Amino acid sequence: MPLYEYRCTKCEYVFEEFAGFSANGSCKCPQCGGTAKRLISAPQVVFHGSGFYRTDSGSRASTHTSSSTSSTATDKKGDAKPPNKPRAAK
Repeated sequence: MPLYEYRCTKCEYVFEEFAGFSANGSCKCPQCGGTAKRLISAPQVVFHGSGFYRTDSGSRASTHTSSSTSSTATDKKGDAKPPNKPRAAK
């Protein structure tokens, strides 16, 4: 449940309260019992764990290949060899 900030319309007391996403924008003031309206504020974002940087996403194989692996080479007999495949990241 998100934490919202409220201000009482009667006594101007500002307080925080946990409320559901579908809650209406008002509640009861704990100080005077008046109606408190939800304040609009920037949300706090906290990232936990890995996977938030470009270098953390090692589950996919690299999509780019170097020019030396994309061209076909010929062996000593003149037969074409298939290009080298890049190894998958572990």
